[in-house]
Amino acid sequence: MLRKDVALDQTWDLTALYKDSQEALKALDDLRALVEKLSSCKMDQEEEILPYTRDYEKAMVLFDHLANYEELIVSTDFSDQAMTSLSQKIHDGLVAVQEDLAPVEGRYYKLEDRVLEDFSQDPVYGAFFKRILRDKPHYLGQKTEALLKSLSPALDLPYSLYQEAKFKDLTFPDFQVDGKTYPLSFILYEDQYAYDPDIQVRRKSYQAFSQALEKYENTMAAGFIAMVKRDLALAKARSYPSVFDYMLRSHEISREMFDNHLDTMMEKLAPIMRTYAGILKDRYGLDTMTYADLKLSPNPQAGKKYSMEEAKDLILKAFAPYGKDYVDSIAKAFSDRWLDYADNDFKSTGGFCASPYRCHSYILMTFRGLLSDVFTLAHELGHAGHFKRAGAKQSILTVEPSLYFVESPSTTSELLLKEYLLKEAKTPDDRREIIGESLANTYYHNFVTHFLEAYFQREVYRKVEAGDHVQGQDLRKIFLETLQKFWGDSVDLPDSAGLTWMRQPHYYEASGFYSYTYSAGLNLGTLLGRLLVDDPSTTQKWLEVLDMGGSKSPIDFAQHVGLDIRTSQALEKTISIIGDMVQELKEEK
Repeated sequence: MLRKDVALDQTWDLTALYKDSQEALKALDDLRALVEKLSSCKMDQEEEILPYTRDYEKAMVLFDHLANYEELIVSTDFSDQAMTSLSQKIHDGLVAVQEDLAPVEGRYYKLEDRVLEDFSQDPVYGAFFKRILRDKPHYLGQKTEALLKSLSPALDLPYSLYQEAKFKDLTFPDFQVDGKTYPLSFILYEDQYAYDPDIQVRRKSYQAFSQALEKYENTMAAGFIAMVKRDLALAKARSYPSVFDYMLRSHEISREMFDNHLDTMMEKLAPIMRTYAGILKDRYGLDTMTYADLKLSPNPQAGKKYSMEEAKDLILKAFAPYGKDYVDSIAKAFSDRWLDYADNDFKSTGGFCASPYRCHSYILMTFRGLLSDVFTLAHELGHAGHFKRAGAKQSILTVEPSLYFVESPSTTSELLLKEYLLKEAKTPDDRREIIGESLANTYYHNFVTHFLEAYFQREVYRKVEAGDHVQGQDLRKIFLETLQKFWGDSVDLPDSAGLTWMRQPHYYEASGFYSYTYSAGLNLGTLLGRLLVDDPSTTQKWLEVLDMGGSKSPIDFAQHVGLDIRTSQALEKTISIIGDMVQELKEEK
């Protein structure tokens, strides 16, 4: 379906951000003027620091809105040349502004430690000054920082090339099953055929999909490895002990916590998921459980479809523990067109929630009416609710939480939906479908898939940091070995399974190790979901955490609701909960 044929109510309304392209371009001019003003201002005296910071804050709001708009206007239709051109114009403008911002931001790093420590107690900007103090030893000086910002288009080129290849150059052949011809694309495979109950459709689409990916393996690998080497160079230039210390700075956790999480998952979750793979094999009567079968629903007979109105009703009822104000704010997502859920050609795959500061969020997904789509929508609305609250309480300079925490509110929302559906389940079949869908969507996709990506990513960075020469075939081998280590002999893993790394844009996120944040967030989300149901008094504490934005560390957030994530104990409890779900699914007839 072409974008022009999509019903209006299935699309988002970007006018809450900018009424039209002219208004967006005017905002870009306003941003340039404000940055020029900041460049001419001084911050030599302590009494000048807060006024300067307020103007800097205004510039960051404009920058944030434009950066979001730049992405949103193309993500629903990459074939729209007018929007692509506008997006590129805004992008180029922001790159130039970033360069001009280097001396503006550099003034903060020239402040004495004593001054930064004093301002770290400020009730509005305290967390911002703490981060300046933390990052000050790694600051490279005004000229170098300006140069790096001006080079951002080149430094971010691997991601741009990946997007160009994925959405414009990469084509897929049709495939045939029983004389019927099926069209194939990235979105058709990942959103439809990978879940198809017809074994021939599922496996032949996987084969055709993999063959097409393989043609771009070396090109995409070159981009990925260039990005890894970029990160290594920046880590060294900024005097971090290792690339991992550099990449994990945005997670605000130690290397020990990172490694412990990944190693515990590989050791203790793998046996549980092998049992899960066996359940899928038995329920579909498969002679062999293959890699192409892992996205099957554990409920072969489940066929109920949900309208968007029904999904809305379920999600708002599931969010009831958060209180009426929270639920009412989320309800506006449906009435005010925060959502873009149409299934049209040239649309971005997967789903995301963009949250411009103090503007409502925008959610992109493809809604087919499956229960998995309801869970995905609950996930993205969890992000929307989080940033609405954080934006209302925090400066834009302190609104962003650590990467370790950012997926916790969204995954907690999925768990609330699961608990509500289980409470309302009327038959054993209903309960089985809910548990199965939670395992397939929430845990297999967000916990396992993204964990495997993070494990693979760690191995790649280890090898490159050690000086190993890594290319396309090596990436395929590393990913395949990661899968083999996790699935053992419970799943038949062809060589093409190693190409899976090519399907994930998160590797190219400048913020670093983004895939890891899903399993980290779901660990906290799983435990919190139980707490919110078992102990309603936790709800107020959790809402307070959402209000805090990025003003505290993820460890502090967890402790605020009575959880300790510093050791593997919390993760092992989450893995135990997943094990109980798999066991219940196995025992049900």
